[in-house]
Amino acid sequence: MGNTVRTRGDQRHPFTGIGNPSDDGPCPAEAHMRISFAGTKCRSSERRPKEARTPMRVRRRILIANRRAGEAWEAHRRLERGESWRVSDIVDPRQGKLLDAACREADIILIEAGDLIWLLDHRTKQAKASFRSTPPMILIDDNEILNVVARAEAAWGLLIRERLATVSLDKLDLAAQGYLVIPGALVIYMRRDGPRLDVLARLSPEERMVLFHLGMARSNRIISRLSGLTESRVKISARTLTRKMQMRNRTALAVFAVANGLAAPLAPVN
Repeated sequence: MGNTVRTRGDQRHPFTGIGNPSDDGPCPAEAHMRISFAGTKCRSSERRPKEARTPMRVRRRILIANRRAGEAWEAHRRLERGESWRVSDIVDPRQGKLLDAACREADIILIEAGDLIWLLDHRTKQAKASFRSTPPMILIDDNEILNVVARAEAAWGLLIRERLATVSLDKLDLAAQGYLVIPGALVIYMRRDGPRLDVLARLSPEERMVLFHLGMARSNRIISRLSGLTESRVKISARTLTRKMQMRNRTALAVFAVANGLAAPLAPVN
């Protein structure tokens, strides 16, 4: 009896584009097969019923963006041992064109906060375009939370206090689904405005002086006269403070200064 070949249409997963291995390719090992020296073929009548087959779980494609090859390969091995992820590529996040191309072949990107901030600062338009189609899962430390959260989009995931080589696969799964796992101590730290207080501790003496005068509700002209700085220098320091503190304007800076005892809520000086 001649060999019979049964083909099926291209049935690819609508999200990843990965074909369903239970529908195409060789017959399952459990199926009864007719074997000849010309090859192994399955007759349609000898296949198991479709409902009896166990579908294989589709693994999402993840791009690792990191400049340290050793850690990236450790993460690669860790992710491939799980059942949820397939590493599509490893790229240097500061190689812009390579990163953009690799993002098009992945479902999410695993990246550290420092590299993400660099991309947003130096390749803002291109990075945001890539992150719209390939949301980043961001490995982040406590001192980076303020800078990242202020610029994050809704689809981005945060992996707080996680390291690339030892990233928790459970937390990564939750982050990709839109959940956020936060240690209790970190919640208290955030409620007490810990990230901004950490930034405050790292300010230069000049920036602290300008923040004090802003808390006193003084204008740039008066701050310049009292501090000995030029007005343009005062303006630059005020803009730097709003960026570092991730605040909208100098009024918010003044409220922060008073709330944290850096300035007394006195009437403005005319």
